[in-house]
Amino acid sequence: MTMTMQADTYPSILPYGHALSRKVRIQQPYSRFMTCRVGKQEAGLEITDFLMRRFPFRSVNEWEVRLGDGCITQGDTILRPGGRLQAEPPLKFANPAQNEPSVPDEVRILEKTDDYLLVYKPAPLPVHPGGRYNKNTLISILREMDMNDAGPLLGLHRLDSVTSGLVLFGRNPAFTRKAQRAFAEGRVKKTYLALVSGRPTEDHITVDAPVQRKHGYVFECHKSGKSSYTDFEVIRRFDRFSLVRCLPRTGRTHQIRLHLREWGFPVIDDPVYGSNASGEPDSAVQNLGIALLHSRLRIPQEGLDFRLSAHPVAPDLAAFDASGADFLLD
Repeated sequence: MTMTMQADTYPSILPYGHALSRKVRIQQPYSRFMTCRVGKQEAGLEITDFLMRRFPFRSVNEWEVRLGDGCITQGDTILRPGGRLQAEPPLKFANPAQNEPSVPDEVRILEKTDDYLLVYKPAPLPVHPGGRYNKNTLISILREMDMNDAGPLLGLHRLDSVTSGLVLFGRNPAFTRKAQRAFAEGRVKKTYLALVSGRPTEDHITVDAPVQRKHGYVFECHKSGKSSYTDFEVIRRFDRFSLVRCLPRTGRTHQIRLHLREWGFPVIDDPVYGSNASGEPDSAVQNLGIALLHSRLRIPQEGLDFRLSAHPVAPDLAAFDASGADFLLD
């Protein structure tokens, strides 16, 4: 059972001081059972260490309580704190009362054709099930909205849980193959808008900084990572922050957030890569949306140009210029 309620918060792309009453989707507890494979290099790890590496959104205390309750097994063995893992068989998790974090109930269908489905995804909201999220995900919500009438929606690109904006799905194999090829060949042009801390002196800059996984869900810029490039353009400067257009040339995980930090102007409310960030994901990180919006997506060879021309949830609080490319604030 899913309920919605009103909650006062801030739209993630607007500056502080613009309040928006949001609908919140609350999923009632339900039974859920999951499995998890142990990697070869993870065999022999103490169970709590393994769980904190794989699932850092829960605290050590939470995992120890679950272990103490006998909710995690490997084969016929009930795992307890201090126990060591074997490579096989997979772990089994029993959760008789699965609680999912609440998410904004603000998914909007922007365009639906025989070829594709274009939606607005609020933040925080994961696209696919994983970790603590199963029913409170974009895919599950679209299924509830009967968007799978032509068959399962086919994913074309990623959008972080904490990032809001455009998400495009294929609705038939032919279009999906063409779009996936365009993404793979770098022929898709994506535009993001970010509120960043500080006032850059440059109007335009390109950040060239390879990206690699640091650990778990955290990434970093490092010379041994995969090549990554992002173009930035300052749209407007405020007293303590600026609005920046972000044009990624490559599509690495967390690339824009990392490159903004590398430039010296991180997303203003990024709890992992921001100015006051801990650098570690935790439960608070998972439950926050940040001031980063995917505002435009173009596939020129297919004649497709998708853009937000108004804030999908609160058009009276945010305005775009006539081209829809620049995000301006009241």
